[in-house]
Amino acid sequence: MTKVGLTLSVLGILVGIGIFGITLLVAAQVSSHGQGDLQSQRRLYFDDEIKPDHLLYPLVAGADRLKLALASQDEKVVLQIAYAERRFEHARQLLEAGQEELAVATFTKSQQYLFLAASGLEECQRSRELNADLLARLQIQTYMLEQYKDDFIGTQDKIDKLIGESQVMISQAKAFNSVQ
Repeated sequence: MTKVGLTLSVLGILVGIGIFGITLLVAAQVSSHGQGDLQSQRRLYFDDEIKPDHLLYPLVAGADRLKLALASQDEKVVLQIAYAERRFEHARQLLEAGQEELAVATFTKSQQYLFLAASGLEECQRSRELNADLLARLQIQTYMLEQYKDDFIGTQDKIDKLIGESQVMISQAKAFNSVQ
């Protein structure tokens, strides 16, 4: 391959990555439409981890969705539980930083990942083991939400709803264990 050909190949790859990145950012803005002011809470900062308030967070969310799309059913459930745990920790950090609305949205996303994991359990070969992980995560998350409940001023009704949904899911997970 000539020097010109190599340069053009590298340039083509960089352009493709740029287009992919812009596509993810635009898709994230479209998918978050209707979440009010949450998009404007994003900022650029340097840290060990990209959290939901980071400008580049849509890239992380896109990568997560890509991993889920390529995973087997057992891997999906494991990933969904891990994503829920990570989102929950991010939400806690956002709450401590005074970003209540974004924290609630992130707590909600955490719970959605747990619900997706629960709905995919029946198709898993390791359903009993994964259900135990899911049940433990739901119990921890519900307990922590109850502890943080008083820290939410304008969104306590949303937190109460999340706690109620978690309690229902805990009951279902326990029932799943007794059937297995």
